[in-house]
Formats: sequence, C-alpha cells, structure tokens
Amino acid sequence: MRFADLLAPASLPAYFKGFAVLRKAGTVGDVEVDVARKDGTTFPALLQSVARVDDRGRFVESRTTVYD
Repeated sequence: MRFADLLAPASLPAYFKGFAVLRKAGTVGDVEVDVARKDGTTFPALLQSVARVDDRGRFVESRTTVYD
C-alpha cells in the first residue's frame, strides 16, 4: 500500500505536487492533505518529507512525518 492510498481523493493533487518537489529539491514541507479513516471520515494533516538518495544522487525513498 502506498501512502497516497490513505488520502482523500481531493488531496491527491497536492500530494503528488509535493512529491514532485521532494524528488527535485530533496525536501518538502507544509503539504496539506486530508487523510481518510476506515469509516470514511477524514482528518487534516500536514506532511514534511526528506528524500533519501543513493551514491549517484538518485531518489531511493522518503522519510515523512505526518502531523495531525
């Protein structure tokens, strides 16, 4: 499962825009999204991410903190 699978559909554009910034700049902050709960309700969250890269500078993964 990807983190995007946990988001409300309306939050996907902001998430993918932030992810593009992360891959290019190596960090992104203050990405506002709504996270969906199992019961279908949502709650607002703020994402802060840092990219991890290999020795050639290629994106490998990200470390993300989610603030509710």
